[in-house]
This record gives sequence, structure tokens and C-alpha cells, in this order.
Amino acid sequence: TTLFRSGVPLLLYTLLFTHGDTSLSLKCQPFPDLLCSQELVVSTKVWNASRPPLRYVSGATHRYLGRQYRLKIVRGARPEVALHGGCLHVVSSAPGESGVRKAMDEWYRRQARLQFERRVAVWDSWCCRQQLPQPKMRLRSMSKRWGSAARNGVIYLNPELVRAPSACIEYVIIHEICHLKHPHHGKAFYSELRSLCPDWAARKERLESMEL
Repeated sequence: TTLFRSGVPLLLYTLLFTHGDTSLSLKCQPFPDLLCSQELVVSTKVWNASRPPLRYVSGATHRYLGRQYRLKIVRGARPEVALHGGCLHVVSSAPGESGVRKAMDEWYRRQARLQFERRVAVWDSWCCRQQLPQPKMRLRSMSKRWGSAARNGVIYLNPELVRAPSACIEYVIIHEICHLKHPHHGKAFYSELRSLCPDWAARKERLESMEL
């Protein structure tokens, strides 16, 4: 397990417990200076493994930008998804949940592209001042990450992230923007992240605690 302070990893520890004569021990070691060489901070933690699978039936709830909306499903020749009030209205041409899921997946990808491109573009001038490549957003489905960054300025974002609140989406984008300047999760990276997003740790914790 990792101990954090202000969102920065400090200590790796293991808690050992035996039931027989009731013994308890704690094994600790400092976290290395180079915190991480892989994209692990913006991780889905195996996509909330304890979360029950999403249902694609009328009355089921799905999130969009952090808010929960109930599904209202009708049969029709042309698949369509529209947001009205507190409901997601879904027209599905195929019986069962598979047709509804396909229509909703396509709708989520369209919304993700619109939301993410606008938010990434905000960082064009900052990247220019830092003599970094102009950031370009690409959608990429990933099973264990919310996002990743390439040296050429491409920011890959998981379309499922559009289910999260705006503050969490912006945190992931800022995290990846920082990687254009600092490829690894070292001290310079976290210093940059704190300067651009002072409450990043709270946003990260909120994102990881949500059932999306």
C-alpha cells in the first residue's frame, strides 16, 4: 500500500496480521525519488472491479459529466440518444440491451470528442509559451487508464472519462499536459501539476472513488 501526503507518494508499507496469538507488524520502505516511470497515477484501478456491471434497460442510471441520468428506451428504426431533463432518451432498433449499449457507446464517444477537444485546446497558449508541441486530443479506449500523453503532443483520453465530473476531466487533461514537459512522475512533474492544479489530489481521489 502507498502512503500519500498532499497527493504525493511518500512511503510503501505492508500491514501483516495473524489471528493465532494476535500478532501485528508493519513493514515500510521509502518511496523512490523517481516516483514512477509509467502512467499509473491516472489509472482506473482496473475500472472499479467491485462495481456492478452497467445495465442498459429503462430505469437504469448512467452518468454524464458527473450527473446521473435515467434511461428511457423505446424501439425505433433509427438509433438515437438525446438528453432531456433528467433522462437519457434512447431509441434502439435492436432488441435487448446490446442495441441500447451500442447506441449509447456511440453517443458517449461523440460527447467525449466535443468535451475533450474544447478543454484540451485551452492549453494551446501555455504549451506554446513552454515551447512544447501543440496538444492534440485523440480518443482511445483503455482498460486501466484515463489518459496518456505522447512526446509529439498527442493527448489520448478514454471516452469513458466523459461520465466523470468536469473537475475530474480537467484534472486528467492537466496531468497529461504536464507529461508533455515532464515525461516521468518525478518531483518536477508534481511541482508543475500543483502549480497548474493546486487541488489535483482531491480531484484524483474524487475520480477514483466514483462509480462511473
